[in-house]
Amino acid sequence: MTRTHGRTRRGKRMVAKVLRGRWRKCTLIAALRHDGVTAPIAFDPPINGETLQAYVGQALLQRWRPVML
Repeated sequence: MTRTHGRTRRGKRMVAKVLRGRWRKCTLIAALRHDGVTAPIAFDPPINGETLQAYVGQALLQRWRPVML
């Protein structure tokens, strides 16, 4: 967030640059295992059910291995 107030010497005007841009949303998904992070992926648009099912089928199930106790 951009600051709305700042400090300067008495009688001087506060001048500062503000970032302007189009902020995009992205979704980051990863599987957390006891030995590290597995199958990280970032989606540029927000994901829906079809995208999540494709990720689970193609990325997670390919790397899945049972933990031996």
